[in-house]
Amino acid sequence: MYTTSRDYRSLEKKVKILELRDLVLIVDVSPSMGKSYQDLRPSKLHSVKEALAYFIPQGLKAGNIRMGIVVFYRIAFPVLHPTEDGKKALRTISLLDIGGPGSAPGNGLIEAVKILRNSVRKKKALLLTDGGFNEGIRLDYAAVYASNSKVRVDIVVIGEPERSDREVIMTTTELTKGKAYEIKEKKELFSILNMILQD
Repeated sequence: MYTTSRDYRSLEKKVKILELRDLVLIVDVSPSMGKSYQDLRPSKLHSVKEALAYFIPQGLKAGNIRMGIVVFYRIAFPVLHPTEDGKKALRTISLLDIGGPGSAPGNGLIEAVKILRNSVRKKKALLLTDGGFNEGIRLDYAAVYASNSKVRVDIVVIGEPERSDREVIMTTTELTKGKAYEIKEKKELFSILNMILQD
């Protein structure tokens, strides 16, 4: 029995849908994330947690993705290694709170890459922040490590970042073949997260 080109196209579509992926969420828990912005109330962090609590189950239900979580303020550390356990991921998100002073996204990215570097799956890190970077390893330096480890980095920025932050954000996404987004409303946050988690 011969396989037609139509059968191959159908198979390619199925393979693409079932492509195995690891995604690490890098969440900013610096003090500025505890403030409100536009309709992101009572705080930016609360709105991020609300959006992630909605989209994590959507992302995991296909069965081809594992999610991990790293948090950062002046330091960074993993709080969840990649898992398919939706309840564990949601519980971890619910427990996130403001950590302390400073903002070191580069350290957060380094921790995410450490988690992802040995994975044989498609690897992505998603940074959620409001900017104000002032501590730790420069984000664009950490991006070199991510690029060499074949980790794509997408970045969602709440509000308008400072010029210096925007420059390192753009360099980071260019180096890692990722995308950067600036959002000002809750509906934009939900819309962009939906797009990223399906990409």
